[in-house]
Amino acid sequence: MKLNSFLKRSTAAMMIAGALTVSFAAAPPTGLATAKAESAIAPQQTKPIFVYFNSTQLSSSDATAIMKDGNLMLPLSLLGGIPGATFSFDTASQTIHASYDTHKGSLLLGEQSGTVDGQSMTFAGKAILLNKRIYVPAHFVVAAIGGTLIWDAKYRTASLFASQYVTANGKGGEYRLDGTTGALYFKVKGQSQKLIGKSIAKLNLGYIPMATMSVISIGKDSELITISHVHGEPLINDEEYTLFVKKGVIIHQMQAHYWQFSPRNIATAGDLAVMTDNRTVQLVNGDGLIVKSYSLPELAGLDANFDIEAVHSDYLLFRSTEGLLYIADFKSGKTTALYQALKLETKQLAPFYDGITFKEQDGNKLYFEITSNQDGHREILSYGIGGA
Repeated sequence: MKLNSFLKRSTAAMMIAGALTVSFAAAPPTGLATAKAESAIAPQQTKPIFVYFNSTQLSSSDATAIMKDGNLMLPLSLLGGIPGATFSFDTASQTIHASYDTHKGSLLLGEQSGTVDGQSMTFAGKAILLNKRIYVPAHFVVAAIGGTLIWDAKYRTASLFASQYVTANGKGGEYRLDGTTGALYFKVKGQSQKLIGKSIAKLNLGYIPMATMSVISIGKDSELITISHVHGEPLINDEEYTLFVKKGVIIHQMQAHYWQFSPRNIATAGDLAVMTDNRTVQLVNGDGLIVKSYSLPELAGLDANFDIEAVHSDYLLFRSTEGLLYIADFKSGKTTALYQALKLETKQLAPFYDGITFKEQDGNKLYFEITSNQDGHREILSYGIGGA
């Protein structure tokens, strides 16, 4: 198929070798009709070119993207800003090496043919040395990260997109969450990753490298995956995702959003998984059955969001995003703010998190550490379950 006829059928983009997408927000660049289908091409102009990776701008103190012979060329120093990627130059072999996640590529200086993931590829432009800086064709970069590129001619921006993973070890392998899509994979060493399913954990671009994942076994065949993701400026949003996976299938998932609040959510209570969306808490057994569910606003008599800090058959401890710790005492049938139950004055409370921290349980007694807002003095106070 000729490229001209292809462009007539596609209004915005072209798919290149299953890896590179180039779309145009304005008229196509000059010379496009004679270019090879594998090319990532943009017009030759003197205005600066802005390069982004997953919506975050890349910058370099000594070089910027350029056009050469109608091809978009990216300096190695700029590519160092791609989280998790490595672009290097071996002076002995005169070879550019690239790696990103499971992808690897190489390209000789002065050549336009190289390899990506063991496959030979030919690129529209050659890797060049210009003003003591090494530049590589954008198509090589896109192929080496297994991503896509979108060119906006009007604003002269080149936007690179690629999967970004958050990982943690599970039973027999590694869980891998693609934060750009929410897709959850499982990878056994030496094998290709396998898709488990699409999760609700689609993370905010630009903040994915800050996300963390943990995995806890629940029973014989189940695991609870927790993803913590802070984002926004200055990191005032906290997303907590919990995914319950049984025999390689996501059967429960919840998301809790917190604003200007750092939750202390627990993951398990005995042999049960604890999942919350900051208003409801669900307890899930190893068979994947929800054995108990609580509405935290109903228990507290307060329309608010909460974290969950302790779960027991006799009580729940949960904290509002205003910082007050509550206890739902199932033996007495009452829910109250802990500072009131412990007969503390409001002037004693810390300005946030109220200074009350659950320490341990001994029989019907719960013990809390209290940090005074007045002098920082700490003491241990007890609460009797059911009035004990």
